[in-house]
Amino acid sequence: MSKSEDLSNRDRSLKHVRSMVFSAMLMAISVLLTRFVSPQIGNAFRLSFGSIPIMLAGIAFGPVYGFIVGIAADLIGCFVNLMGTGGIIPGLVLCSGLLGAVTPLLYNNLFKRRGDVFLAISLLVTEVVVSGLLKSAFLTQAYGGSYLVWLVPKLVNAFAMAAIEFAALKVLLKVWSRLEKK
Repeated sequence: MSKSEDLSNRDRSLKHVRSMVFSAMLMAISVLLTRFVSPQIGNAFRLSFGSIPIMLAGIAFGPVYGFIVGIAADLIGCFVNLMGTGGIIPGLVLCSGLLGAVTPLLYNNLFKRRGDVFLAISLLVTEVVVSGLLKSAFLTQAYGGSYLVWLVPKLVNAFAMAAIEFAALKVLLKVWSRLEKK
């Protein structure tokens, strides 16, 4: 193995370790934000800021990292709040992973251009499909009731969260790009 190949492998290994460490930190931040800094209004409307670090992990490191961070954050969060909730709802855990995977798939791969408009569209589509449509279906299955009873507040929540996530991620991505240059 040549010296340049050895350095290339070492650089890839360091990048992988760095991605895992940052992803673990983003996962921990997500758990804290979701479980302790997310106001709940009624049963279906909750401003959960924990999706922001999940999406950031996906955009910064790829959809696989985002998916894993989302699932891990939700599972750990469920164990933190296990006594106060009814347990783990697998569909909602899947939705947390999808928030971390779909946003970067749209933003990084489908649009292939950076910019506010593409970020906003990616967030809005992800929130409406995952947090609105899918979560409503999984909540209907878990708790019963009409799909529309869950869907209407979840869609309102999806639009509100997309706006909040856009503002936060716009700033965080600028900071992230500066950190990557160093």
